[in-house]
Amino acid sequence: MHFTNPARVVRRLALAALFVAGSAGTAAAQPSAADFIGTGQNVTVRFVGSSASDRSVLSYFIGTSFNPAAVFTQLFVNNPPGATATGTQVNIGTVSTSQFVFFRLFNETQGTAQSNMTGFTFFSGLASRNPDNRLHVSLNAGSGLAASGGGTFTQGFSFEDRSGTINPLADFDYNDLQFEIANATVVPEPSTYALMGTGLIGLVAMARRRRINS
Repeated sequence: MHFTNPARVVRRLALAALFVAGSAGTAAAQPSAADFIGTGQNVTVRFVGSSASDRSVLSYFIGTSFNPAAVFTQLFVNNPPGATATGTQVNIGTVSTSQFVFFRLFNETQGTAQSNMTGFTFFSGLASRNPDNRLHVSLNAGSGLAASGGGTFTQGFSFEDRSGTINPLADFDYNDLQFEIANATVVPEPSTYALMGTGLIGLVAMARRRRINS
């Protein structure tokens, strides 16, 4: 008689969910609706680099829920004037396990050129937060370098800096501006949890059928 251990199934599905969400072990960039949540430690963000010709500004907001009207604090600028040097680290302070770090990218070049500031403001997390209803952040593995605020950069993330509906259209290669974060974890998006739950129900049903037929 063969029986699938439900506890083992749950562990495997949980690991799969974290992988899909873009854990540190994920090598390739994966567009994601996941958010970053604190671990009760100092969170440090590092500017890895940029391949974009447009000038964009990355800002952040710490809170228990997403609020696009919140006061965001500027972190990095990718191109002159006032460009941030590649490799610059900023310690944004202690973020508790109940607080999230939300990121906002504003493409100043395109926003000014199009006279459409809102259309070129993009957020981390759900696609519905963005004016073009597209995901603008991808997740990838961090460099593993030491962070100035403690810990290591195990999680990387990158922004797509153009709109999917306003010309010039985004190519969604998610390599325009690259960053990494230390001492914050990725929270899988709701759809990942739903997929995980569906898979668990199916596997438990299979296990029951096998037990009955044995």
